[in-house]
Amino acid sequence: MGATIRQDDFDYHGGRDAGYIYRLDPNDLGAFNPPKPTDLNANMWKYNTTQNQAGFCTAGQFSLTDTTTFIVGSRLNWFKTESMAHTTGTPVNREYARNREVTPYAGLVQDLSDNLSAYASYSEIFKPQGNRDINGSILAPMTGSNYELDSRVSSSTNA
Repeated sequence: MGATIRQDDFDYHGGRDAGYIYRLDPNDLGAFNPPKPTDLNANMWKYNTTQNQAGFCTAGQFSLTDTTTFIVGSRLNWFKTESMAHTTGTPVNREYARNREVTPYAGLVQDLSDNLSAYASYSEIFKPQGNRDINGSILAPMTGSNYELDSRVSSSTNA
């Protein structure tokens, strides 16, 4: 059993001199002489994103036979992201949350000999993200499934 809690807080701001204009003649690059900034506004734009994630997981390992082990588990996820973008006259606030999202997994290990095992597993995927779509809305978490087949060779030495 286990639990995790994570909070990420990203706060960005910046700006420029509102009257600062670059004029560049590509035919006369040597004539480029930009004016010095006079009125720097360091808070012309702002972005803030806060992501909170929490999870509770549990797993069990069961010997079905002397050579076969079954592993099963699950994670219960909570996710919330809040963001604010202020790049124009009106701040835009967005929020996205998923609560009690379950991501199960299961695996089977079969010992084929003293030094060789075969492994098969299935797990679901839940990966929150802070990326935005073309309208500025936060994208839904990436979800999916993962299947795995593998074999392991182990070596042991006798002293």
